[in-house]
Amino acid sequence: MKLAIGRSGAGRPLGLRALLAAASIAVAAPGVAQAQLPDGLAYELVSNPQSGGYDFNRARLLPEGDTALVGTNLNDVNGVFPAVRTPSGWQQQGRRRLAPPNGTPLVAAGVADLSADASRLVVSAVRGDAAGPSEMVTDQLAVGDADGSWRVVGSGVAYVDGTPDLRRLVVQAFWGQSDDRRYPDLPGRETGVYLWQDDGSPDGDVSAIGTDAPRVLTCGAAVPDEAGQRAMEQSGVAPGARTVVLSSRAGCDDDGTPLPPHLFRWHDGTTTDLTAPLAAPDGPSTFVGASTDLDAIFFTTALALDAGDANGAADLYRWDAATGARTRLTGDVTDGGEQTLQSAVASADGSTVWFSTRDADGVESLWVRRGDAEPLLVASVTEPTLSQRAFDLTSDATGANLSGFPAQTTRDGATLVFASKTVIDGIGGSLQGQRPDAGQVWRATADGELDCLSCFADGAPAASPVAGGVFGGLFGGSKEMPRVVSDDGRWIYFQTESALEDDDLNDALDVYVWHDGVRSLLSGGEPGLNAELVNVSTRGDAMFTSNALLLPWVEDDHVKVWVARVGGGLPAPPTPSDCVGDACQGPPAPPRAPAPESATEELDGPFDVDDEARPFPPTPSLTVGALSRTARLKLARGGAATVTARSNTSGRVTVATRWKVGRRWRTASSSSHRIRAGRALRLTVRLSSAARARLARRGALRVRIEVAHGQVAAPRRLAFVLKRQAPTRRGAHV
Repeated sequence: MKLAIGRSGAGRPLGLRALLAAASIAVAAPGVAQAQLPDGLAYELVSNPQSGGYDFNRARLLPEGDTALVGTNLNDVNGVFPAVRTPSGWQQQGRRRLAPPNGTPLVAAGVADLSADASRLVVSAVRGDAAGPSEMVTDQLAVGDADGSWRVVGSGVAYVDGTPDLRRLVVQAFWGQSDDRRYPDLPGRETGVYLWQDDGSPDGDVSAIGTDAPRVLTCGAAVPDEAGQRAMEQSGVAPGARTVVLSSRAGCDDDGTPLPPHLFRWHDGTTTDLTAPLAAPDGPSTFVGASTDLDAIFFTTALALDAGDANGAADLYRWDAATGARTRLTGDVTDGGEQTLQSAVASADGSTVWFSTRDADGVESLWVRRGDAEPLLVASVTEPTLSQRAFDLTSDATGANLSGFPAQTTRDGATLVFASKTVIDGIGGSLQGQRPDAGQVWRATADGELDCLSCFADGAPAASPVAGGVFGGLFGGSKEMPRVVSDDGRWIYFQTESALEDDDLNDALDVYVWHDGVRSLLSGGEPGLNAELVNVSTRGDAMFTSNALLLPWVEDDHVKVWVARVGGGLPAPPTPSDCVGDACQGPPAPPRAPAPESATEELDGPFDVDDEARPFPPTPSLTVGALSRTARLKLARGGAATVTARSNTSGRVTVATRWKVGRRWRTASSSSHRIRAGRALRLTVRLSSAARARLARRGALRVRIEVAHGQVAAPRRLAFVLKRQAPTRRGAHV
């Protein structure tokens, strides 16, 4: 058992960590958060340096790390910008319209996918049914081109995946979350899975997938991504969208006999049943994962699909496209009835599988199998009274003790990252009162190593650690699952509220990075700041959102989108005196949602249905003007100063003036006011007598003015340092 270096559960600094930190400390510019990045990482700002009064707290980094989407916190796709990395910085296409012509009348909209070059995107819009939120269905799915034109893929369908250029898309009927009788006229409705191809026509070409498989025709099918539960990494669609894994739906009747679900592989019009039994009786099968090209597909079933399977229990199988053979991978462990298969995950190259088992005494074990070698036992939890699964690799919705995070492997499967709420060899576990789905973040290797990345040095658990970013937001479908580990396994990221390192001082959510055996704080860690992990690129770049000022030239403290890039680092933007031409115009402000088009406008597509026009509400925003030098002098002399706030939404605004003593912030003054939309509000701030006394004693005082709006997610902050002024000949201070 190996542990990442850090503080003890009681907060006692470790000498080794202190020496490492002291050896790597760099002097940060005033006001800049001072997290110590490991060698090889550099901060880059993806969203605009000047936010224009908006918090950018939605984002997604595409796998290669050079293209991203950033967005504000409301359901408005016009507040979402494609961003592309260039040698001079991240460039946002901030004036591009990201909604189809009639997108705004719908309740909400989101970007389902973005092409690798950021030129095309798929947008999904959601319509709420009169029966209530539980009846919400995907209504419109449209493809947008760089020239601003739009084509409809359909209505009543959900996006699954597509080619990197988004010219071939796989979609499926939104069964299970809506009444399928709502769409009785869908072409090819008997399968429920469709291929949309850009053939140059206004609507594109749509064809049903799996029509040559009788069971798919009889039962209908879905791409087995756990119906949006994202209990696995692979989406079941190959990169060229010419190969798709299908799972037939259970419960349909064939001459009165219920048919269990089978797995199928569709390739260019030919559908192969992967899990057909050798003989009666029939039984269900469950998709586990696949190689990226879908030439190796992994599934579990209790059926005996080879002559040596006689245990009558679930086993993990691999189907190979080259030979059509089905190989049982867990027989060495499950035969004899001593171990029962619990969960499994497969690597993207198809070479490695990780799986967990449980024996009759309740002992749970974690195994890894590489190629055709025998399975290797990595760890066991020997307490027979466990009420929780120690190694839950899928976090499926049926588990009573979810870890909240589906396990992930590196591309070759050599490293596994998973979450567990169970104490393993006396380390980890959960804290009383923390989030019920939180589990400690663990790293396992195919060589048998096991590390708790989120534990303190003494093995104590961290508070509410999360291995990956929160599901939801910009992307829909199976592509939404955030990555946390690089392809080579050297970079692993997670977030927690615990201060695992000495430079984490804020008791708030922060992002941490594990790199080659050393754990470091990635985000700022200063009081009043927080951060949230978004996802990780294949090379190990981490995207996160934070209101920390992580670069010296960033002064706007709204929430922004950042990337910690491997081998990165970009030049500072030009100052006003250095700018030339368009650079002097500043970054574009996030556009407001356009006025709704005509309510009678239609988007004609293969699966189109009518809808009523309902506009989006305005995006609540709050801006606070800078405090002038004269106003700061007034504060330093003990007088009152004013700051000006504006909002596009009426509501209640609170203003607080705080001053710092050691690591704590104390309140000097606070008040509450009513702000009216579109009107300036002048807010009075002042220092308390205690703050003025400290300024007089110390000669300097860190001050922060916080203005919060009830409808804006994060407060606006003005941070500065007041200096004691020399007395004038009249005895006053200036």
